Amino acid sequence: MMDIQFSSEDPRLGVPAMAQVGGRTLRLTNRRQYTSRVQFTATTTGVTGGQVHTLPANIERKAFAYKIGDTNPEGLTWPATPADTNLVNDARQTNDGDLLVIRGFGIEVLPRTDAALLKAAIGEITITPERGGERSVSVGLIQDFPAARGLFGGQTSMTQPRPIAGGEPPPAGSISNGVPGIQNERFFHDPFIWAPVGAGLSAFALILKTERAVVVNSTAATQTAAAGVHAWAIPTDGSILLDLRVHIFGEVYSQAVKD
Repeated sequence: MMDIQFSSEDPRLGVPAMAQVGGRTLRLTNRRQYTSRVQFTATTTGVTGGQVHTLPANIERKAFAYKIGDTNPEGLTWPATPADTNLVNDARQTNDGDLLVIRGFGIEVLPRTDAALLKAAIGEITITPERGGERSVSVGLIQDFPAARGLFGGQTSMTQPRPIAGGEPPPAGSISNGVPGIQNERFFHDPFIWAPVGAGLSAFALILKTERAVVVNSTAATQTAAAGVHAWAIPTDGSILLDLRVHIFGEVYSQAVKD
């Protein structure tokens, strides 16, 4: 196993400017940030006017457990692309031998998420880091990320009844949990190390798990087009889901690049 040694703290940066890993010199860089997308899809049962949308207990999705090109990973129903993750070398491994000092996570709610399911689920899904195949204790719930916690904004839900006159349903509630892309994240006092292959603690994933079943009941009914009424069909199985992107924040140390 390779040793990891950091240089003394750079007073301008407030963190070490370099790291030594197995004889390689890695320099602090902002060239790379790490993201990974996961989805939880509810099972829909029932008929018009009386549907139930359920996420069972103990469903796990592992962010950073797949790379670009992997088939249908972690709840996705398509091969992973750069829109889903920026891991290119291998699942759970950093790119090009990077060393990450992870100081926080952010969980971004993507627009395909159903608002009613999100409201029901944020207090039931835990977040747990896994390194080298070993899980640490949970670091919180979806509602704890980013640090401001909670939800805001408004969006309609496919589970909500349409007005009698047709058109869009009333807003089901919040759909956004902040903007992780501008460091609206939750920081930790003790950082996590995601090391390159051969240095130990190199296999990393962030596990999102439903600790209890999440259930959304709906009285939404199919509407037939008529004067002043828009046609609308009840949700089909697989159409009510959570679409989440996980962001890692901290220092990224990369191989020095020569001009």
